Amino acid sequence: MKTWDWDFDNLVEKGCERFKPHLVKNPEKLEQLEVCQKEETLTAAASTLVEEGEELAKNGDYQGAIEKFRKAKRWNPKLDINPEEKANIYK
Repeated sequence: MKTWDWDFDNLVEKGCERFKPHLVKNPEKLEQLEVCQKEETLTAAASTLVEEGEELAKNGDYQGAIEKFRKAKRWNPKLDINPEEKANIYK
């Protein structure tokens, strides 16, 4: 018979891991769930932010795009992008 591990921190960790794919593709949800903001998850979600920023820039929302690119860089400092230059590519 399996026994349940009711340790709160363990339950939270398992929940965050289970929903990680959803959180990576929906960074606004990840932003709301600070408890799930692990470095690995933030780094993965940064690419979604870049995609969202590119879409905003293509649609003429350059300031919105810059904000997405800046957040992506905060979440993944290894990203080699200049938010302003990247947004202006689509002008």
